[in-house]
Amino acid sequence: MNDFSQIDFLQKEIVGKWIKINDLEGSEIYPDEIDFQENGIYFGKEGVGTELFTLWDVGTYQIVSENMIKISTANDEIIAYRFWIEEKILRF
Repeated sequence: MNDFSQIDFLQKEIVGKWIKINDLEGSEIYPDEIDFQENGIYFGKEGVGTELFTLWDVGTYQIVSENMIKISTANDEIIAYRFWIEEKILRF
């Protein structure tokens, strides 16, 4: 699969709601749920009753390679993250 078709495939795979499945140290600044939409916008959501700051609240995202995504953060910085999707689990 060439790079363009792989990015296109990943763009379709990432769309939808993802739920955090662990609370490793350092993960508290990331949302409990994140919803990636087809138009390149995402919405992050903390759990009920949680008032912690989340780095990913609402913003844009762009898959730039088969293992790299750029996400705009709560402070308007755009950060590149390594990611992969395996067995219906999105990992960063």
